[in-house]
Amino acid sequence: MWLPTQAQVNAFTRHLASVAAGAVLVLGLGSKVDTAALTQAIAAAGTVVNDLVILITVVTPIVAGLYASRTASPTAQSAAIGANSSTVVTPGAGGTATIQVLDPAMAQAALDAQRKG
Repeated sequence: MWLPTQAQVNAFTRHLASVAAGAVLVLGLGSKVDTAALTQAIAAAGTVVNDLVILITVVTPIVAGLYASRTASPTAQSAAIGANSSTVVTPGAGGTATIQVLDPAMAQAALDAQRKG
């Protein structure tokens, strides 16, 4: 059974928190904007537009969270390491690789993360 890594859960949660913060901001700005006029304009555009606005509102945080969790996957993180100019990846036998980290701060962060795991 596939379970997400902690990094994927954290990335998904960060995006949902960002969406929640955005919702709070919009509600806060609601006192500055005539929400009745905005609601009336959306309703006047028709049922399809109204349903589309609701669908986008519901789906956007889920899609953003899924993309965030995908970029936090171990495979995506490995690809990011290989694409970083501060690393040198040398292929080894049997599909293994040796990674040399050229940036001392980045190397220390990697060692600290490995010790925690």
